[in-house]
Amino acid sequence: MNYTPKFTDARVIKRCRKAIGFTKALVSSTKPTAMSTRFIDKHYGMSSHKLSKYLRDLLLVCVDDSYNMDSGECKKYIYSVDGMNFLVGSLGLKSKNHHSNQLLPSVTLLKEEAIKWAEDTYEEQLKSLDFEYEEHSHRLFNPIQNIRSETRTELLASHGLYHQYDIECAAPTLLYQYSFMVPDATGEVLETLEHYLENRSEVRNKLAYEAEITPKQAKQIINALFAGAQLSTYEQSSLFKVIGYDVAKMKFLQQHPYLTALRLDIKTMWDTIKSSYPTEYFITTTGKKRKRPFNAKAKWNIYFKLERSIIEEVKTYMKEIDSKFFLEHDGFTSQKDVDPQDLSYWIQAGTNFEIVLEKKCYTRE
Repeated sequence: MNYTPKFTDARVIKRCRKAIGFTKALVSSTKPTAMSTRFIDKHYGMSSHKLSKYLRDLLLVCVDDSYNMDSGECKKYIYSVDGMNFLVGSLGLKSKNHHSNQLLPSVTLLKEEAIKWAEDTYEEQLKSLDFEYEEHSHRLFNPIQNIRSETRTELLASHGLYHQYDIECAAPTLLYQYSFMVPDATGEVLETLEHYLENRSEVRNKLAYEAEITPKQAKQIINALFAGAQLSTYEQSSLFKVIGYDVAKMKFLQQHPYLTALRLDIKTMWDTIKSSYPTEYFITTTGKKRKRPFNAKAKWNIYFKLERSIIEEVKTYMKEIDSKFFLEHDGFTSQKDVDPQDLSYWIQAGTNFEIVLEKKCYTRE
């Protein structure tokens, strides 16, 4: 397209800065982010508009063009560092932090643009600290949750929400305890699973070293196993994708003694839960009645219900201590400092789950 924006035009500057802020707030330069065309249109403008199309082509790089309307799977994007540098340079933007010695566009400048975009977009909720959530599959969603964590932390802190808390090892902890609560519980202690819960960092680091993957990849793999994922070299396998489709690494993981023992314990845990899970049926497009499979989606659905029961107790507790808060799926950020042990006792009284709340330290940059 033979088009060059007039970077001295106030309207062009405003649109470009909004695009910079939105992109930096939600998209990484390395980790793909799924976004629908409609969502991009909302923040960039319609692609039929010359400036909107220019900004898309300059800033967004599609790294996975697979999508599925039925499942809601969207194309995945990263942002172009070169494109971002060029746009910031063309606008002549400078950081408000005059002491910054970083080359433009500095991390500080881009974060400032991201926060400004978020402030403008969610102004009403941020001022009142009364956040609006929509429920999907037992989870509560607010668009601010989609903002990248380093920007979201700074954004919430600027409105007095400094104190961050997460449930330690949320999915494995809740699912394992739940397996002792279902009507058909056997009370069987699963030793490898319990060892993982008590030593998860060491296990992940050891597995990462032995399999020549990163600790983050090790965490992703183990968490996915709890939800029913398979260690497979099948091209569409999510875990095969995590390790870069490396066949040798996948073969190693498939035969790893600790993972083998953990997978057996996870299967036993799910067999116990499944025995108390009601059989569900659905009608096919041809009108036939079929039994709904107890697959990864069904397992995640059970976990989301358990997670939601914890979040509901958090909401009640925060209102009890008169503190504003922002919810995430397995954690929250609070206006007031919370005693994690006291809140854990509150949650246990309401749900019977014994959890550990981890407080993250906020450091202003």
